Amino acid sequence: MSRDQRHPNAYIFGAVCPARDKGVALVLPDVNTDAMNRHLMEISRNVQPNAHAVIIIDGAGWHKAIDLVVPNNPSLLCLPPYSPELNAQENVWQYLRQNVPLRRRPPSNVTR
Repeated sequence: MSRDQRHPNAYIFGAVCPARDKGVALVLPDVNTDAMNRHLMEISRNVQPNAHAVIIIDGAGWHKAIDLVVPNNPSLLCLPPYSPELNAQENVWQYLRQNVPLRRRPPSNVTR
């Protein structure tokens, strides 16, 4: 698979607790198991003492990797395959696609 290398990429890992009106997020240059491990540790550090978090995940490879390290205060809840309607994040992506204009700049090697 070829990747567009003209622009740097950024990946947002995020989680929210609606009951506490709190969230955590990391903006990272790569999406992989190491990034997911960093995200899980950040979530774990922000879970209140004597509380437990449930993180809903889809079937992305880095969500289920063998070397994924899940701390003891969150649990992972895997969605069934091919069920985007159960993934609340899909509603966010749909909203963004419909309401936020893309901001694209031409590659730096293109002259006008």
